[in-house]
Amino acid sequence: MPFKERGLSALHKEIVEIAKANGVELKRADNIFAPGIIIDQILDSIDKAHIVIAVCTGKNANVFFELGYAWRVHKPILLAETKNELPFDVQSYRTIMYGEKNGHNKDSWKNDLKNTIETVLKEGTRIVQPELSLKIERIDSNGHFGSYRLYVVNSGTMSMHNVRIELLDASNRGLKFDDNDQEDKLARLGSRVLSPGKGYPFFMRCDYYPHDPKFKFNVVGTDTSGEPHQFVLWKDLPAK
Repeated sequence: MPFKERGLSALHKEIVEIAKANGVELKRADNIFAPGIIIDQILDSIDKAHIVIAVCTGKNANVFFELGYAWRVHKPILLAETKNELPFDVQSYRTIMYGEKNGHNKDSWKNDLKNTIETVLKEGTRIVQPELSLKIERIDSNGHFGSYRLYVVNSGTMSMHNVRIELLDASNRGLKFDDNDQEDKLARLGSRVLSPGKGYPFFMRCDYYPHDPKFKFNVVGTDTSGEPHQFVLWKDLPAK
């Protein structure tokens, strides 16, 4: 919501009351009082939110920047005074109109917002959940064993924290993590944050090439809201 747009303070109060009646606490960027970089705090709050509501009245550039960011993982609830407040490429999205000059009853939008929030709470607004994937490549070989580079890749749309990889079925099969900071069967990213589209390499070695080159990995991480996600993945070692 644009902070200085005239007439929107009363609207903001009504939106907050409707959300509160549905058990939802709304936060605006100007109500974040923690020290830090403002834009980082806003985007982090969007990532962690269960519901995103955008008031498009005034065509505020900041609002549409934040709305575009939110569309990565959410289906935001849009409000506007009239359809003319919406840019061309946003007009096709369902929007709650609160302006009386639109021909709407002055209170009908409140019921529309209430019903939309109730639906969101039941169904959620996240479009894509975080996803982790693995890639393995051979980097050298020596006789009957080889070295491998294993990439854990954030193929989802939200940053992932506390990522770890566990080699589940490598017992007596010769494969292990080749890093002084890692255990033989477990690797961790530690405090590193894995951003969407980014990967991080781990090195592995195979003391002998197994009869069955398919290995099972358990990849675990938490999203920005602290929710854990687990992915059990099967990968083949590249041939000698």
